[in-house]
Amino acid sequence: MVLKSEVENDAKIIMESLEADYRIPTSSEIILPLIKVMSVVYLMHVLAVIVNEFVYKDDVWLLGIGMWLFLSCGILTGMALIMTYGNLSLMMCIPKKVRDESLLFAIGKRKLKVYGYVIVAINVAVGIMLINGDHEFIFGYGASWFVCMLIGGITFSMSMSRYMTPAVVATLDKIRQVVSDSDSAPTQHAANK
Repeated sequence: MVLKSEVENDAKIIMESLEADYRIPTSSEIILPLIKVMSVVYLMHVLAVIVNEFVYKDDVWLLGIGMWLFLSCGILTGMALIMTYGNLSLMMCIPKKVRDESLLFAIGKRKLKVYGYVIVAINVAVGIMLINGDHEFIFGYGASWFVCMLIGGITFSMSMSRYMTPAVVATLDKIRQVVSDSDSAPTQHAANK
């Protein structure tokens, strides 16, 4: 059970951590954690294609498979970047110690882990059905991931919304303003408090 006061206090602690000078993350610091998570998707794509080719033992068109893997995984990575880049860049501005001790981050990590397991399980089942269906159906595997990622993202947002009390939302808006307000001087941030 999470109390409203705990969530609001956590948001306040996060905000206070950004009142001092903070480190702006590089693009690689933002993208690499996403690529690490997406490596599961890449691996499952490759395994689905290998199993599909092993089951059907047709003439293998390596160039076509390579292009399909590159295009499918590229689209999924692009979609994941679009969905998460802003939040990841904001999150990476918050000191690691604060993130590790944060109640909101702990709840978000726990939910993302559960949603990740569910999405992987769904796509394992879809992969098996596509391989059993017909040789060419495996090319629909990327669409399955696409739909699962969209639905998972929407569901995650909805499940986190219950923790977004008015005070938490106001604090998160301040955090977003502080982090994204790159053209104002630090003295202006102090005046805005």
